[in-house]
Amino acid sequence: KRREETFSPVLSSALKRISRMDMRHRRTIILAGILIAIFSASQIPSIQVDSNFQSFFREDDPVRQASDAINEHLAGSTAFYVTIDGEEKNIIRKWDTLRRIKDLQFYIDSLPGVEKTISFVDYCEILDRGIQAVPPLEGTPEAPRAEADTTFWENPSQLDGVMQLVFLNANSISGVVNHPVFSRTNIIVRTSLTRASDVTATVEKIQTFAEKTFPPELKVHATGELILHARTSGDIVRGQIQSLALAAGVIFIVMSTMFLSFRIGLIAMIPNLFPILVFFGLMGASGAVLSLSTNVIAAIVLGIAVDDTIHLMTRLSTDVRSTADQEQACLLYTSDAADESSRG
Repeated sequence: KRREETFSPVLSSALKRISRMDMRHRRTIILAGILIAIFSASQIPSIQVDSNFQSFFREDDPVRQASDAINEHLAGSTAFYVTIDGEEKNIIRKWDTLRRIKDLQFYIDSLPGVEKTISFVDYCEILDRGIQAVPPLEGTPEAPRAEADTTFWENPSQLDGVMQLVFLNANSISGVVNHPVFSRTNIIVRTSLTRASDVTATVEKIQTFAEKTFPPELKVHATGELILHARTSGDIVRGQIQSLALAAGVIFIVMSTMFLSFRIGLIAMIPNLFPILVFFGLMGASGAVLSLSTNVIAAIVLGIAVDDTIHLMTRLSTDVRSTADQEQACLLYTSDAADESSRG
């Protein structure tokens, strides 16, 4: 059918002028595109990969306000666990193991952003103080006391009495040690850290300290939902590269098959990959953080580019066969695009 500009002749005329200008200066445009691509590629290594879970909420959001109040007045709104695993039964009940756990706990408490730690050792110390404070039974001669009460740290023999009470109170300690095997325990770490990079750096410091102070039979590692989120953020770059590479490969195969040409498939990849390259280049140049939320933008960019490429190249292929003139075919497509835009 004969094409008629019945919807927006003004827009069609403007787009045709832009198309003619693009075709006249195509070498300049291609050179500018290459320079932009080179600049964008040079900025990609500067991309910062991180995620701040609190930033998903506005400052006046009740969740954000409650989290800030907990961090300010209590002991950290988030928590993770430092687990100490051993294969030997009752290894956690040994004095030297408790001493190492206490040293690790002291070290974790000194790290920035850590508000409070709780461990099995804390429970043992409370029981020890309680034993020292118990008065002798009526009619029982009081044993001579030292000028200052000792703890099981100064007098390891006191640890036996503490462990007897620990064994009889399984329900009270089930959250920090695996009673009755006593081969595994954990330190609960309450923190105000919300950035994935800060959490990862803290965990690395804990691992380094533990490797220097714990024997090989005791394995120390951090775990918990906060650690899982931090590691997920750390895998963004690897996952982004894999997914975009797979998508680009599939798009290339589809384009090559659709137009029955390997060369056309390569040409079609240029408008698909260029906006993604610019997107990541702008992120690196501007200092924008690649996070769980910004990660989806690249996929959206690729989807829009693929859709436009398929529409444009399919229609261009049809018009080239009917006019036998590539420039005229581009102008026909421009006019039809204006009509479709007006209908929309």
